[in-house]
Amino acid sequence: MEENNEHVESSATDNENGDDVDALLELKRNTVPRSEYEALKAKNTKLLNAVIKGTPVEDVAKKKNIDELRKAFNKKGQTNLEYVTNMMALRDALIEEGYQDPFIPVGHHVTPDMNDIQGAEKMAEIYKHCIEKAEGNSDVFTAELMRFCKTTPFDNIPQRRR
Repeated sequence: MEENNEHVESSATDNENGDDVDALLELKRNTVPRSEYEALKAKNTKLLNAVIKGTPVEDVAKKKNIDELRKAFNKKGQTNLEYVTNMMALRDALIEEGYQDPFIPVGHHVTPDMNDIQGAEKMAEIYKHCIEKAEGNSDVFTAELMRFCKTTPFDNIPQRRR
């Protein structure tokens, strides 16, 4: 009889341990990593300070967004698709913010004309088209982009060997 009681007690303990494991898994699913929490807390503090100082809240968020896009654009080891996708996101954010289109030539001796503006817009459309066609595949993106690249007569000349 005593053997039965010991068996019942051990199965009850196993059941409690199972409940503990389920409770821990549930807790893990419903919690946020500390780093994400601290980042959100810092963002909220910045927004609160912006409101107190009278700075428009949207300006703080947009400036941070552009800075994040610049970091993503300058990241090393990107595929062609990632690079151009980040470039287009940064371009769109800059234009939306009121900056000049970065595809338009700028310089001391350069005055952009209508052809430059149309060329910049055409290049942006080509990039967007290639990004859509790629559907996340960098090789497809590169192949699609190469369809739009012009070749010169010198590309087909075999190289001389010495």
